[in-house]
Amino acid sequence: YWVAPVFQAARQSRSYNFQNYLKLLNENPNIKGYPDYLEPEHLQAKISWGRRIMSWFLRYAAGRTLETVVEVGCATGHMLKGFLDMGGFKLAVGIDVCPEIIENGKKLLHQYVAAETLILFAGHTWDFNFPQKMDCVIFWDAIEHIQDITQTLISIRENTSKDALIIIHTPDAKLAGGPDWRSEEHTSELQSH
Repeated sequence: YWVAPVFQAARQSRSYNFQNYLKLLNENPNIKGYPDYLEPEHLQAKISWGRRIMSWFLRYAAGRTLETVVEVGCATGHMLKGFLDMGGFKLAVGIDVCPEIIENGKKLLHQYVAAETLILFAGHTWDFNFPQKMDCVIFWDAIEHIQDITQTLISIRENTSKDALIIIHTPDAKLAGGPDWRSEEHTSELQSH
């Protein structure tokens, strides 16, 4: 599986978080970050990964209605394209704080998926005007980057259906994190929301 060079460098530093990610990008012009998400290998891997996750959703969610999905920290939204390819979801929303990567996602994906089926938004969850309650929420390798976890979780709770399926995938802090890894803060916030 393809790993962006900035993540390789950050993992080697043993103290990966968003501030260190930006520091690495600024210190070394040879390290690429979000632009790596535009490399064809990565984009294809994200679509494929989305299809695999969607097939798991379809098995796990038997009896649940999953028509809408939001991915927080979606980058270009290619994993959502994989979800839509597999059927099941009628609306996919991707939210990411990086306007450049969202714009690239729109250029790449709206050739294949209608903008009203795949909505990509640059900003925070609390700034997005959700068109309806969401049935599924995904934080895939993203929750550890969120700076205001409380406000994010409140806005997600307000915009999800009663029986929403919430999937959180995060790297192991012992392998990828360091002394400033946000896992303890996030764990207590998740428990309270």
